[in-house]
Amino acid sequence: MKTQPNQQAISQASAMSPIELQQLDLPVEVAMMAELQDLEYWARTVHEMMYQTNPRLMDQLHTQGKLTQYLESQQSHLSEEARKLEKAWRQNNPLDPKEPHLSRSQWLNQAKIYARETLRNEVALSLVALALEQPAA
Repeated sequence: MKTQPNQQAISQASAMSPIELQQLDLPVEVAMMAELQDLEYWARTVHEMMYQTNPRLMDQLHTQGKLTQYLESQQSHLSEEARKLEKAWRQNNPLDPKEPHLSRSQWLNQAKIYARETLRNEVALSLVALALEQPAA
C-alpha cells in the first residue's frame, strides 16, 4: 500500500522562505551554539541575529572554524561601543546630583537601553546588508 504525501506538509515546505531553508541546513551545534556555550550578551545577540537574518554567513564561518572567534570579537567590540554610547547618552542627558537614588538608577538604565537598542539596530542592518551582498546559493 502506497502512502499519499500529506498535502499540507508539502504546501508548508514549499512556502518556506530561503532563510528558513538555510536555517534547517545548519548543523545543530551551530544553530544551538548560544544555548550550548556560555556566551556573553553581545555574542549571544549577534548569534541570534545572524541565525535570523544571515544563516549562510553563520554556516560559512562555522565551516572555516571561525564562528566562535567572530562572536568573541563582536562581543569585545560591541561591549566597548555600548560603554561609549552609554557615556555619551549620560553626557547629553545630565542628571541633577540632588536626584534620589531611584531616579539615578532609572537614568542609568535608560542609558543602557539606549546603547543596546542603537547597537542592536546597527548589527541587524549590517547583517542584512551582508546577506544581500552574498551571491545566491
